Amino acid sequence: MILRILQAIRSGVAEPHPSKPGEYSMQCPACPDRVGTPDGKARLGINLEKRVFYCRRCHWGGSLSDLAGSEHAGSLADALDDVLAPQIDLSQARRVVTERPRLAVAEHPALPNGYRDVLEGGRQALRVLAYLRGRGLDEPAIARLRPGYTFAAPGKGAPDLRGRAIIPLTVGGDVVFWVARALGAVEPKILNPKTPAGGKPLWGLDDLPQGSDVTLVEGPFDAAATPFGTAMLGTALTERQVWQLRRHRPSSVMIMMDGDEPGRAAEPALVRQVSEDVGVQPTVARVPWGRDPGDLSRGGMDVALASATVTTPLSAAIGRLREGGCRR
Repeated sequence: MILRILQAIRSGVAEPHPSKPGEYSMQCPACPDRVGTPDGKARLGINLEKRVFYCRRCHWGGSLSDLAGSEHAGSLADALDDVLAPQIDLSQARRVVTERPRLAVAEHPALPNGYRDVLEGGRQALRVLAYLRGRGLDEPAIARLRPGYTFAAPGKGAPDLRGRAIIPLTVGGDVVFWVARALGAVEPKILNPKTPAGGKPLWGLDDLPQGSDVTLVEGPFDAAATPFGTAMLGTALTERQVWQLRRHRPSSVMIMMDGDEPGRAAEPALVRQVSEDVGVQPTVARVPWGRDPGDLSRGGMDVALASATVTTPLSAAIGRLREGGCRR
């Protein structure tokens, strides 16, 4: 039965949910045996992220793992990977990656134990790529992230990084930090090593030419999807990040925070930091409320960039107060 369901998804017989990634519905294959000939209302719902299924008509449901049974247990993982991982054209990503050496633990001890580049292949690589594509990232953005994964069991006192996308962070070509993002509904969503002396460095600044524009965002997924994106890995600049920006000497700096309360609240302090400590008068671009820069389509990003305004610390604070008053 599990193979019939998976074949239905791969062949397109099972219809994807219009707004919930990873959810499908199809004609229930169990209804004829349980309640007679099914009608148009006999729809089997399948949630691949939670790995469960349920039919509202005949009430057949459970875990996909349980459904596999001993007969199909050996092939279930491979079959699910075929469904979860979209057909991704990595040719463009490989061209970008080959312009610089791949990261390896032997050369970069700061990488977690057992780190592997997703372009080396494997089932876990497909899961990572499926997750990144599900977030709307294209091949160049994925190549810029240089994502990886690990199968290595955690050492004593170390976090378990299995089942996560590992995003390395380089400064001067050396890996100094990394971010591990859960691929499913696992808490905490983000894991990272102990913060180095001086604070977290900027993610993505190494990829930009000296003196280029810089767009400050919160996370690496947002930075990879944003022109000149550079991630603070938070909502404030650390001393180390200020030093990096000074050394970079950007021609311009744009601030594009998440469309939520912490992001809006951080704007005045960031404007002050950039203007006073970096010596560049920044612009501020706002994404719609409830969205992140990485969520925006190409058209939405263009609108956000076009709406950017030059903001002084005082005007940012006044705008923040006005917005707070309107929201009340």
